[in-house]
Amino acid sequence: MLKKLNNLNIVSKTTIILAFVLSILLISLNIFSAAYTKNIISDKVNTQLKERLHQITETLLVYDDLLKDTADSLYDAFDSQFTNIQIDPSQTVKVNGVDTPLITNNGIKLNNNFEYVDYYTKLKGSTATVFAKMGDDFVRVTTSLKRPDGSRTLGTFLGEKSPAYDVIMSGKKYFGTAHLFGSDYMAVYNPIIKNGKVIGILYVGYNYTKSLNDFTKRLKNTKIGENGYLYIVSTKKKTKGKFILHPTKEGKNILEDNSDDNIKNMFNHDEGIIEYDWTNPKTNEIQRKIIIFKDYKDRGWKVVIGTTKDDFLQESKEFTIILAILSILSIIVVAGVILYVIKRLVVTPLHNLQTGLIDFFDFLNGIKKDTKQILVKSSDEIGAMSKVINENVAKIEENIKVDNELIENTVEVASFVSKGYLDKKISKSSNNKMLNELKDVVNSMLDNINHHISNVQNLLNSYTDYDYTKSLDTKAVEADIKDLYENSNILGQSATNMLKQNLKNGEDLQNSANELNDIISSLSNSSNEQASSLEETAASLEELTSTMKNSQESMQKMKTNSQTLSNEVATGEKHASNTALSMDEINEQTQSIAEAITIIDQIAFQTNILSLNAAVEAATAGEAGKGFAVVAQEVRNLANRSAEAASQIKHIVENAAIKANEGKEITKQMINGYEKLRENIQETTQIISQVTNTSNEQLNGLEQINHAVNDLDKITQTNANVAKKATTISDNTNQISQIIVQEAKKAKLK
Repeated sequence: MLKKLNNLNIVSKTTIILAFVLSILLISLNIFSAAYTKNIISDKVNTQLKERLHQITETLLVYDDLLKDTADSLYDAFDSQFTNIQIDPSQTVKVNGVDTPLITNNGIKLNNNFEYVDYYTKLKGSTATVFAKMGDDFVRVTTSLKRPDGSRTLGTFLGEKSPAYDVIMSGKKYFGTAHLFGSDYMAVYNPIIKNGKVIGILYVGYNYTKSLNDFTKRLKNTKIGENGYLYIVSTKKKTKGKFILHPTKEGKNILEDNSDDNIKNMFNHDEGIIEYDWTNPKTNEIQRKIIIFKDYKDRGWKVVIGTTKDDFLQESKEFTIILAILSILSIIVVAGVILYVIKRLVVTPLHNLQTGLIDFFDFLNGIKKDTKQILVKSSDEIGAMSKVINENVAKIEENIKVDNELIENTVEVASFVSKGYLDKKISKSSNNKMLNELKDVVNSMLDNINHHISNVQNLLNSYTDYDYTKSLDTKAVEADIKDLYENSNILGQSATNMLKQNLKNGEDLQNSANELNDIISSLSNSSNEQASSLEETAASLEELTSTMKNSQESMQKMKTNSQTLSNEVATGEKHASNTALSMDEINEQTQSIAEAITIIDQIAFQTNILSLNAAVEAATAGEAGKGFAVVAQEVRNLANRSAEAASQIKHIVENAAIKANEGKEITKQMINGYEKLRENIQETTQIISQVTNTSNEQLNGLEQINHAVNDLDKITQTNANVAKKATTISDNTNQISQIIVQEAKKAKLK
């Protein structure tokens, strides 16, 4: 795709890119609008569903309050029959097999007395009961409540586990619902108090089964959208999860029929909203389902509204489609306008600029000797840029000519230097600062080379005149020049050592010649004895000569290795210096990064201020500015995150600078170590050279002695000629030793 785009002209590429960018912006706007609209609708749906659920729970509360008022009115009618209720725990009456304490009203026994309760039930249609306090519990001593078989619920207890117990013991009236024998009752329990103590309970149960059926029928018909509905489940321990009200599942248990964790999680909260993916059994389509629930604790109910979000998002989908169509039409229109504008206002000036630049590049590449100015017909940005290019082209053309003169002068000087003339200098100058610096560096380099070669020549001339007391100072030089100085010094030292050894050997040889004259007279007598000794001596000398040769070869290898090591140390020192320079460059770069981070931090602070101003303006705009307030908040969050990221990067850069400085210190220590190592290697090399020279001289001496022994061996075999030849050799040796001593004394030595 990119290769095909690169092959197009600038008009096509610009149009395609701008159209693509516009498409991305519009698509993003569509997605944002759709998502924003969807979120708004979802929020409104949630709000409406919450309000609907609140209305339903308020309706339940009003309904129960009405039931309580009705039951309370019925209770007043039942309570009016009793004026003086007394209890006597010392007397008991058996009620349905239970010994109950005697309880009376105006002296009339109430235990097993159904006159009051039946009369009330016949008159009002509600059930009534009298409880007597028995220990910590209350026992039914009379009641009009009957089981399906017609028997009364006598002798049963109301204990501490009853929700009414604590309220009654506190001396207050308790209202509660109960489902007994297929009917629903609103119960009223009122304590009977004597002398500040609760001695019993008067109970009235209002049967509202028909009213409840009518009320739940209306609740069942409640519609939430197209597919939503209302249902109620029990939160009581014994019946937890049982459907109290449902369009199709009354009596079933939601926890048994549904293993979804979202449904189970609903029972862990008193109220809330749960959203989850749900598969529609009719269409097998996955939809987003929403459940809003709230506990109605007076009855132990959980009131739930369940629906799908798709029922409320149809308008959002239609709006998204219309917006997409409008975006496509906008892209087509804008792309046509962009194409027309680019062709008229951009392509022609760019073509002129392209022609001028190609002509200038031909001049830079040496294809043409001069260049033409760019044709300028407009005053826009491209025209202004063309004028600036024309001005710089003229300056560059002039600078190139000056630079060429400097380069020609440099080539001329280099040609003389290659022939051995080191006293030449580059005289031309340039407007280019770097070329001028290069010229100065080359001239300085030629001066230094000329100076060093002159020093070496002077030293060698002094050696030619037998003056070996001079040497070159190596402290102010480095690398190859330093090696040249050191090798020249080594040459003088080697010559000095050789002359000293020659003088010593000449003196020794002269003394030996004198001693030789003394022993010639006794040579004939001891020749036979010497013959055998000389054979053994010759063998030992051959072994010693072989050993000296091996030692000489080893010393020569050590000298070569020390010179190689010296070169490697110089290379390591150079790399360490380069590392130090790199550390300095890293410090400069980290400083630049720190300055850039400071700018980013300032931008983040300014962005934060702008977002606050935008939020204030959005708040001033009221309802119309809510969307801009959200955007302003997101911009402020991005600004804060940018500031935090800039602070973290700044901290990292500061640590990098510290580490770079530490690396620079370590590099300095490495350079110092290399300098000490190089000095030690140089001393070692000098010692090895001295030992090598001494070994050579000893080897030569051994070889001469070996020859002398062989000659003596021959002399012992021919006694008659030994004396004559020995005398001749003694004279010649004396003359040679005198010449050696005279020549050695001519030289000036340290």
